[in-house]
Amino acid sequence: MNINDCLTIGIEVGLQNTGLAITIATSRLFLNNPTMAIPASIYALFTFATAIGFGLAVKPSLWNKIKLDTLIFKSTTKPKPSSKNS
Repeated sequence: MNINDCLTIGIEVGLQNTGLAITIATSRLFLNNPTMAIPASIYALFTFATAIGFGLAVKPSLWNKIKLDTLIFKSTTKPKPSSKNS
């Protein structure tokens, strides 16, 4: 595997672990203790924020693509003026 694949797998595993921890903590089949999901939820916020930051730091050109996609989306979703026939 190349370095991009390794980084992607590492980030994805970390993000999946947060969902798994919350599921195990709140599931009636396992712990059934919503209080135990609090640390996992805090960890989830941290992992998503750092994953986004890391991704943008590793590939700064992604910012330009996001901005361009946003501009294209906004320009294509503007409502057309309606012509009223009275």
